[in-house]
Amino acid sequence: MREIRWAAVVAAAGLVALVVCAASGSRNVTLLAAAATGMLLAGAAMLANWRLCWQARSIAAAKQAAVLNASLMAVVYGWGALAIAGMYYLSDLSWYHAYQYALYLAVPAALSAFYARRIETIDITGRTRPLRTGQALAGVQLLAMAAVIAILVATGKAPGTRPDWAANTIFLSGAAALIVVSALALAAQRRLRPSDQRLSA
Repeated sequence: MREIRWAAVVAAAGLVALVVCAASGSRNVTLLAAAATGMLLAGAAMLANWRLCWQARSIAAAKQAAVLNASLMAVVYGWGALAIAGMYYLSDLSWYHAYQYALYLAVPAALSAFYARRIETIDITGRTRPLRTGQALAGVQLLAMAAVIAILVATGKAPGTRPDWAANTIFLSGAAALIVVSALALAAQRRLRPSDQRLSA
């Protein structure tokens, strides 16, 4: 899908910008670059889902939405993982937890990509369980990302002044983008997925 390619280009450009900004030591510019990347990724997700919302309710349309949104989640998580690694290992910034949190973000990136690929390749005709599972996980993710933002704000780590300030800019912007993608994923499934009763009729 071209929307996924566009999101990947935005993530790559944002990654380069973040590494350059982090290397300059400017926290405000780094925060701005992270926020801009997050907003552009959220915007790409909204545009892609807006195009899908006009389709008729069907398993095929719901499947397409599930693949799209899981892929977008993978892009956001992957951007976060690479951005943290790049900012701390390609600049003078130092934080001994950097590799750990980069890996923490890489895991859901891989899982989201796996789910998207799995849904895309299997035949789910007449079955909604794989889609309902993804919908439930999107709901959990939305709540989790809202909690991340609340914790960052409540603890003064958004972005803060400690060595993890650069990572916190990614957590904040990435969580906001994932809230948008998760909400869109939930809305798309409600709009496009047929009920089990209709499938069995």
